[in-house]
Amino acid sequence: MPDLREATGVVEALRVGPAEDSKDEVQRKRLATELRAAEAKLERQRRAATKMEQRIAEISKELGGPEGRSGD
Repeated sequence: MPDLREATGVVEALRVGPAEDSKDEVQRKRLATELRAAEAKLERQRRAATKMEQRIAEISKELGGPEGRSGD
């Protein structure tokens, strides 16, 4: 038995499972996070596009026609 004043190195070893499963889980979590971020970005872009389409329609209506022409 080592002397308590002597440092032995490893204090505790805990097996968490196969390295492949851990690595796959980390990758799955990273990909899931990336997917959520991409979906959120797409939703923001869709809302922006809808607002822009509405603005285009308003301007076009002010100009007097679907193409924005008033008989040119």
